[in-house]
Amino acid sequence: MVSGATPQKIIFQLRQFWAERKVEPMAIKHSDGSDQRRFLKNPPAKYLEAVKVLRELLSESDLDTVRRAYAQATWASYRDQFAELSEIHFGSGSVCAHKLLGRNHCRENFSDCEFPARDHASYGVAGRKTMMLISQPYSLAEDDLRNIVQFCDKNKVKVSVTANDSWHFPGDTLLIVYRKKD
Repeated sequence: MVSGATPQKIIFQLRQFWAERKVEPMAIKHSDGSDQRRFLKNPPAKYLEAVKVLRELLSESDLDTVRRAYAQATWASYRDQFAELSEIHFGSGSVCAHKLLGRNHCRENFSDCEFPARDHASYGVAGRKTMMLISQPYSLAEDDLRNIVQFCDKNKVKVSVTANDSWHFPGDTLLIVYRKKD
């Protein structure tokens, strides 16, 4: 085990590792010949009950409603897990790129505060230092990707983009985290 690594951090890193490799969930052939995708090998009873309730909700409404029910049930846990694993708390002031870059916050030209793909933005603080800028957009276009790379190169910033850790709307939004390079 790496010094200072908690089991939660290791699990978080493993999830990212497997997500990057696009590991498919298990497809199981049942005795009746039907295929049903399983996302957990031996699910507990509460899990199966939740799946049943979500299927019932889907039959009575639509997929968007099911996604929103999942998001409502999980968003705070995603946010809290991210903060714990990143060892930050969320800042309460305006979200400005200068906070991460170590420059004075701009007071007149707010366009300088912007960073690429900014949507549902926040920032993470450790102690009194801004450690990261966070964006949670619904999608990224080619121009967004180019602008992210240019911003990172220009400002000596690194970025990570994940599809499974966003808390703004879990399952629908991406999580983009900008950090200063070491």
